Amino acid sequence: MDEKESLPDTIDDLVSTTSTITNICPGPSKEDLNDSINSAESTEPSSIKKKSDDLHVSSGSESEVAGMTTPLHEATQSGDVHQVLKLLEQGLDPCIKDERGRTPYMLANDKEVRNTFRRFMALNIDRWDWHAANVPSALTKEMEESQAAKQVVILFMHLCFFFVLSLLLLKQI
Repeated sequence: MDEKESLPDTIDDLVSTTSTITNICPGPSKEDLNDSINSAESTEPSSIKKKSDDLHVSSGSESEVAGMTTPLHEATQSGDVHQVLKLLEQGLDPCIKDERGRTPYMLANDKEVRNTFRRFMALNIDRWDWHAANVPSALTKEMEESQAAKQVVILFMHLCFFFVLSLLLLKQI
């Protein structure tokens, strides 16, 4: 079977078929989730049913689903900042782990993609279990402004150093 046949056609299809999964970080029990998945399986098209068969709920205090690569994983890995933000705003769950146990944030190779998760976290702190999503900390506008100000100071210090160094070199000539 072609892999494309087993994926939902649109993001809306994915969101609608995983609506019970997208809210798992805040809290349904494992039993509630299994009941929801079982009832959804009876109404899902067979192309989507295969993917839900591969899902399992982790035990313990972590309430996340493993074994599913989502569009959020793919956008993160490809470095598409705008798509990552769009998917987060649409409600895709950053706590879902792929088949190798990685959350979307863990796949981010680009700093701006990581910062997109952190900015979204700052504005939506109670929406997800950000610890389970492996997002280290929120990034607020104030924090970014402070970091930018520090960079300006460091740049100024470097310029002063090179100015003094050039004066010393000129003095020796």
